[in-house]
Amino acid sequence: MMDIRIARGALIASLLAQPLYASAASLYDFNGTLNDSLGSGPAMVANGGSVVGGDYVFGPNQGLSLDWSNFNAARYDITLRFSFTTTGVGASWRKIVDFEARETDEGLYAFNDRLQFVETASNRGPERFIDSPLTSFTPNQLVTLRITRDDSSQLFSAFINGIEEFSFVDTHSRAVFSTAEANFFLDDVDTSGEFSAGRAQFVAIDAVPVPATLPLLSSALGLLVWRDRKRRR
Repeated sequence: MMDIRIARGALIASLLAQPLYASAASLYDFNGTLNDSLGSGPAMVANGGSVVGGDYVFGPNQGLSLDWSNFNAARYDITLRFSFTTTGVGASWRKIVDFEARETDEGLYAFNDRLQFVETASNRGPERFIDSPLTSFTPNQLVTLRITRDDSSQLFSAFINGIEEFSFVDTHSRAVFSTAEANFFLDDVDTSGEFSAGRAQFVAIDAVPVPATLPLLSSALGLLVWRDRKRRR
């Protein structure tokens, strides 16, 4: 039987390569390397951690960096499948995506058992915490997180396992990548202790999403999640 990770990578790659997408997509499925399996993007850089058995396995405050210069900083569609070992009620903040080259506390977090976007007080606006009303995180439980931002409407949206967690108009560009660098699972230097060990199965990126293709991609990811859960029973 075909290995689940090979099937997962092949299906996601075929969907992301659909011609309906206006720009080349990138898929990091950790099949032995940190390279883009579709060949169009730069390799990710590991800040600690290693690729093990088709997953990227990371310790506390270890994670991935990606040169974002080939992608649109203000318009993107990113899907990650990952788990944290320490999360849930009482776990506080665990950074997932950093948009500010790790220089500020802003970004996307798992806060206790919920998804949260943090905006710090700055000349761009006041401090604000955007919280999901849904319980989404438990220790070592894989989730599929998808985040999108449209540069015209400035709408930022986040979904976990196909369910919308929240959307907001990003008036002050807090969810725009401020430099040519994206960071995943790494805490910033402005705070300390807001991280967790964990593992990631893939990161899929398309910087210019086309809505006609997105439902197909979401359905395929849902099928892969179901197959993965069935395999682990």
